[in-house]
Amino acid sequence: MTTSESPKAPSRHNAPGNLFVDGTCINCDVCRWMCPSVYGSKGLQAVVIKQPEENHPEKLQAFAAMVACPVGAIRTHTPDPIAKDAIDVFPAEINPEAIPNIYHCGYHAVESFGATSYFIKRPDGVEGGNILIDCPRFNSRLADIIEEEGGVHSMILTHRDDISDHRRWKQRFPALQRIMHMADVTNESDDVEVQLSGEGTWFPFRRIVSTETDADTASDGDRDSVSDDEGKDDAVDEDDSFEGEDIAILHTPGHTAGSLCVLCDTYFDGQFRPVDDTADADANVDTSPASYIALDESDMRETAQLQRLQRQRRGEVVLFSGDTIAFDGDTEQLDGFIAFNHGSLVAQQASIRDILAHEDLSFQWILPAHGRMQRFHDDADRLAQLHTVAASFDPQQRETSTARRARMRQRLRSGHPMS
Repeated sequence: MTTSESPKAPSRHNAPGNLFVDGTCINCDVCRWMCPSVYGSKGLQAVVIKQPEENHPEKLQAFAAMVACPVGAIRTHTPDPIAKDAIDVFPAEINPEAIPNIYHCGYHAVESFGATSYFIKRPDGVEGGNILIDCPRFNSRLADIIEEEGGVHSMILTHRDDISDHRRWKQRFPALQRIMHMADVTNESDDVEVQLSGEGTWFPFRRIVSTETDADTASDGDRDSVSDDEGKDDAVDEDDSFEGEDIAILHTPGHTAGSLCVLCDTYFDGQFRPVDDTADADANVDTSPASYIALDESDMRETAQLQRLQRQRRGEVVLFSGDTIAFDGDTEQLDGFIAFNHGSLVAQQASIRDILAHEDLSFQWILPAHGRMQRFHDDADRLAQLHTVAASFDPQQRETSTARRARMRQRLRSGHPMS
């Protein structure tokens, strides 16, 4: 785009055709990970690298990225009827075969630089109800769909950067309980109902089941803060048994002082594909972090582990990682995004090494606020990648990483391809 062109003008680097990205793009990466076959990069902006094929699932996904774009930078020269269908994509189930009932909300907000938010649909009657992880741009159509799915009981805000329209969502759902760590509360969030304090792990929707009565230990929003001794494992009698322990909130300071990650078990609540008992235990699984599966066209072959989980009607475990860790589409590896740390690099390294990479903590997916989703091959793959990320915070490696990223940005600014 030249200085004489309007920011709304199509970039000259777009592939010829109806769909284009204009000069208002903020390079948030959302369209590229949602539909990598259609969107790519040129300099510090997204562009259309190939027009979507007619009558092909990628076209719906490409137009869904238009809906998700936080600044409306994706447009068409002439109206296309599929745009109306794209509005109905969200919330979009990410991978119903592996992590059922976990949805991408779409409607990214410019105030959070296009952060991704998620909707967890939980079974009727389960304590805590449906949950939002971070805050999508408010959209009445999205709100209506969420209401049809049973509404939303809680919104867990992973850190202070990605809260955008939380008050508008509270207005729409008055019973909504917003949960955030006290260390990240500002004037923009001082009305959040549940403000966690201290360190530790919280189980906000856990029920303790005894022979006499059920006692809730969850944060119920009727107090201003929850200390690190409330709702923690060591505060519970070992003789008690539990139900509904599918959500755990982890304090992972570093990116910000109050950064949180959310560990979530997933469960099948309807029909799912029959299990093939003869499948090879080493079957290949699509672990590409760039794949965004929302169109029921996956050709994923199930691993033995996934088959066992399906027999139990359980899916894989998800870590909603906020901005603590994510897959970086530029470097094609897991990253802690050191350059965007707003708190303590030492604390973030410790959170990754001592909490997320702890041998007793297991998860198969990372769903971040910024960056791309990651699915690990197995526990060894996950631990190896997490330890590599933690090591990147060491001063010597940090300098190397910073220099490498500076060179990368220089190539982007000059429009040279990555090598």
